[in-house]
Amino acid sequence: MNPADLPLRDIHLPDAPGWWPLAPGWWLLAALVVFALVGLVFLIRYRRNALGRLANREVVRLERDWRATGDHRALLCGLAATLRRTAIAISGRDKTAGLVGDAWRRHLNAPLVDAPFDAAPGALLLDAAYRPEAPQLGAAEVTALVELCKRWPRVAARGVAS
Repeated sequence: MNPADLPLRDIHLPDAPGWWPLAPGWWLLAALVVFALVGLVFLIRYRRNALGRLANREVVRLERDWRATGDHRALLCGLAATLRRTAIAISGRDKTAGLVGDAWRRHLNAPLVDAPFDAAPGALLLDAAYRPEAPQLGAAEVTALVELCKRWPRVAARGVAS
C-alpha cells in the first residue's frame, strides 16, 4: 500500500491556550497584591495618627488628674506643654520651639478653621504658666478645653502629613 494514497491527514495541534480565564494561582496572586496594598494604606494611616493618639492619652491623663485634684494650674500648664511638645514633633523644633505670644497663637490656630485659641478657653493655654494665679475653670470650660486639645493634634498632624 502506497502511503500517499491513504486518506490520512497530518497531525493537527490544538489551539494555544488563551490567557483568560486566569489560572487559580494568578487569582491568588492578585488577591495577595490587593490585600498588601490595603494593609499598606492602613499601616500608613495608623502610623500617621500615632502622634495624635499619644497626645490624646496625655490629655486624658491630665483631665483625670484634674478631676481627682482640682488643680487648675497643673491642668493648664500640662495641656500647654502637651500642645508645645506635639507641635514640635509635628513641625520640627526649629520652626516651633521659639514661638511665643501672637506667633504661637497663629501657629495653633493655623490648622483649625474656627481659630479657637483667640477666645476662651483656648486663650488660657497661651499664658497660664505665667499667671500668678491660675484661673478657676468650670467643668464645661475644662471639657471644651480638653476637647480642643484632643482635636488640635489630629488636625495638625493630618495637615502636615498630607
